[in-house]
Amino acid sequence: MRDAVRQELVHRQLVAYLSDLGSFQILDAGCGQGTQAIALARLGHNVVGLDLSDTLLNAASEAAAAEPSEVQERMSFVIGDLLALGEEHARRYDIACCHGVAMYLPSLTDCVDALAGAVRPGGLISLLTRNRAGIAMRAGMRKRWAEALDGFDARTYGTG
Repeated sequence: MRDAVRQELVHRQLVAYLSDLGSFQILDAGCGQGTQAIALARLGHNVVGLDLSDTLLNAASEAAAAEPSEVQERMSFVIGDLLALGEEHARRYDIACCHGVAMYLPSLTDCVDALAGAVRPGGLISLLTRNRAGIAMRAGMRKRWAEALDGFDARTYGTG
């Protein structure tokens, strides 16, 4: 349920920003099962969903196959590493989305640099990530004080 709520909140913010601005070329980096990519294609945008996981890309492709043909035509899903985007992605997009991925990468700076390299000048980056203080706060709210203190120095995040 938490993931569905997060996806809906992010989608609403993007829609509010994108409304009445035309059609965009969008990169959904770390697209997972394609939730945002499909929602953005439904709005008339052309979306490339990029992910490292064949399993998630297969799920995204299956979900996209249930969409009307005009929506399907605006989507493609490709396997790839955000931190190793090739020239085919350089300055290609009006918008690059990266939601719920950056906290798993070794460097937020490298993530932002890769996204910035994928958007055209004046493009938009939509980045959603957990922060380290949030890891500590979650443990603190559960009164797990040792975990909370460790959370301030955490370099990785596990789902829980």
